[in-house]
Amino acid sequence: LCYGLPAGEDTSTWGPRRFLGSLPFPGRVHALCFSRRGGQLLALGGVGAREGRALLYDVRSGRVLVRYAAGKDVFLCGDVREDVAQFALGGPDRKVRLVSCQGEPERVLEGHTDWITAISYSPDGVLLATADRAGGVFVWESRGAQRYLSLPAHPARVSALAWRPDSNLLVTACEDGWIRAFEAYEGKEVKKVRAHPAGVLAASFAPDGRLVTSGRDRRLKVWDGAGSLLAQSPPLADLPLQARFSSVSSLLVSGDWQGDLRLWSLLPSAPQPKPGAKQASPKKGAPTKAAPKLRMVASGRLNAAPLPLETHLAQARAEALRAAPAAAAA
Repeated sequence: LCYGLPAGEDTSTWGPRRFLGSLPFPGRVHALCFSRRGGQLLALGGVGAREGRALLYDVRSGRVLVRYAAGKDVFLCGDVREDVAQFALGGPDRKVRLVSCQGEPERVLEGHTDWITAISYSPDGVLLATADRAGGVFVWESRGAQRYLSLPAHPARVSALAWRPDSNLLVTACEDGWIRAFEAYEGKEVKKVRAHPAGVLAASFAPDGRLVTSGRDRRLKVWDGAGSLLAQSPPLADLPLQARFSSVSSLLVSGDWQGDLRLWSLLPSAPQPKPGAKQASPKKGAPTKAAPKLRMVASGRLNAAPLPLETHLAQARAEALRAAPAAAAA
């Protein structure tokens, strides 16, 4: 299903009516991933215990650019490299498959000991990070297909990987409740924050370097580059499985287990006092001020039985034919 986001920071045009169409997929979809510039969409999944499948679409036309099928089970995670010359896939067979979009032979990376649960290219396309259900995290050279780093083992499933926009920092989201930041050059852990005590489900960077996470506490949280909490949502009705910033760093989208999409806006900071104005000192022992909440500006439920894209196109053509005589008469 394809939905449109508002242009810029104007959220008045977004909502359930912004449904653009649907794309066919041969099997069950387990994950979706846009290319860095948004021109291509990778859909992956397949048929359980039979075959993994992935399709790379051109977003504007809906045309399938690459079809790929392999293995004996579904693909669970994947990502598209910055130059759209390659995408990576992983799943229960513990193998990372590097698929060329230019007809070159695929490459298979091995070393994981459990289901692969997260895959992410660095924004510059040089490195590829992969993680598994047992807590293993590896960093590979995306072009040479050689292992570059083995990060310290995590104590639980790694649910998400996120690169800072400058490609110099990798953040891991773990089911033990912590997010960890690693320096990309040597793999040194430089920060560790207990983001969601019950478990972290997703993590993603904004273009300006802020980080959004979601967790089993049913909240979204936004962090600054130093790991300090900037804002959080109220508890949601169900688990927020994904949370992503849009190209506008003040807007983010979340999706939950029930299929609800929500568009959020970060409230502006409180106005600063004028220079020279007196400020009241906080009373000793007074509780610290809670983090501000994110403001939900729109929501919508995914259609349980969407019309195929071809049906939408046929309806559009029929509407154009009906409108043609009236336009000619005018």
